[in-house]
Amino acid sequence: MRKRTVIHEKESLFKKYNTGGNFMKKVLALVLASLLTISLAGCNDSKTNTPADGSSGSTNETETVTISYYGEGDAPKIEARAKAIPLFEEATGIKVDVQAYNITELFEIIEVQIAAGEANVDVIDVDSPLVHAYHSRGYLIPLEEYFTEEEKKQFTEKALEAASVDGTLVAPPIDNSSQILYYNKDLLDLAGLEYPSADPADRITWEEVVDMAQKVMDAAEADGQEGVWGLTFEQISRPYQMLCLPLSLGGDDIGEDTSTVDGIWNTEPWYQAAQWYYDIHNTWNIAPRGDDQFTIRDLFASGKLAFMLAGNWMPGNLALADVTCNWGYAAHPYFEGGKAVTATGCWNIGVASTSKNPEAAAEFVKFMTIGEGNDFWHEDVKSLSARTAVLEEEAESPEFQEFPDSIQLLAADESVNTSVIRPLMVGYSEYQDVFTACWEDIRNGGDPVETIDTYTAELNSLLAKYAE
Repeated sequence: MRKRTVIHEKESLFKKYNTGGNFMKKVLALVLASLLTISLAGCNDSKTNTPADGSSGSTNETETVTISYYGEGDAPKIEARAKAIPLFEEATGIKVDVQAYNITELFEIIEVQIAAGEANVDVIDVDSPLVHAYHSRGYLIPLEEYFTEEEKKQFTEKALEAASVDGTLVAPPIDNSSQILYYNKDLLDLAGLEYPSADPADRITWEEVVDMAQKVMDAAEADGQEGVWGLTFEQISRPYQMLCLPLSLGGDDIGEDTSTVDGIWNTEPWYQAAQWYYDIHNTWNIAPRGDDQFTIRDLFASGKLAFMLAGNWMPGNLALADVTCNWGYAAHPYFEGGKAVTATGCWNIGVASTSKNPEAAAEFVKFMTIGEGNDFWHEDVKSLSARTAVLEEEAESPEFQEFPDSIQLLAADESVNTSVIRPLMVGYSEYQDVFTACWEDIRNGGDPVETIDTYTAELNSLLAKYAE
């Protein structure tokens, strides 16, 4: 058994951009100060009603409409908003007040403030599987009346499906996603290994990844390098990435009634996937414990991680953090004898039911999903577009044939051919929380079968209230 070492030498290159703490407040203060200056200059005329005859008679100041936008706070997303929002403000006279948080904080704040009826929330980012849950709780205003049928057809089929409830558009997608296997070329070279293929038809298995990870760690140890790990997942223990493990082995994610996991989780594919997850952390010791997505990104960025399964947005994060590690990418692995399954899912954006300015908020949502704001988002965040025309354009563009932008073509291919969306269910919040706790326990040494069985019973009990 390998000796376990965990090294945390410095503050995360990534976490400082994605937190509700002091650093984020300083970043947002600078961004919002610049946006406020631009918006006041661009919107000055909108505050005055000029007589139709053009005379210089008395003027009546009208109140400037301000909408608050609670969004997810990765650094590339802050950059994209800083470019897009001034254009929206200048064109409409509507001011946008941005509050950005890391993903966990955002979920908590939405639950607290909208559930409490806080009237200062107008627009929120919504993780796609939460659209149904937020709709059922009355957190979101349906947006069907603000989008024409032709405008809705701009979105890909799966993105539109996840954005709608019973055929009604609730929170349109701002982007889409897929998962990529990133690898450190220098570490693979050190171990004398060939680079895995980016061709989906020639994807490697998880069994091969484990073998390569072990060889990299052995080579690094022989070379005197400390703190090198073989493999991990960016969104560790979360269903977005983890569901692909049991599904690759033939499992399912939720019962047909979307309110039971008994007979779904406590089955052989889940037990096998959980055992593998246990082994990489506890038996083979090739994956670190005690790390979150920010320190995991740091491990890869600092050259201490051979393989990382992460989103197609990762090049944007690496670029903003000035990371220069020698990396490549490959198609998402699968289990030998199983099938290729990849994660997909959108960040959606919706109008909160607490909004006092729903029309202004809906106008901003359209700007960020099918308008010019979405162009900035796609360019800076490096996410997969949720718009069919953009994907088709990129497939023909020479720019996207070159590294690293070529990642987006692989992501687009996976999203069409191998992707699965997370369960569309009212109880997804409970599903996600219990799932994450379950897989974290396994990661930290819990018996795979016993842990799966325990959490199956717990989640089944929590979902019972949603059964018809």
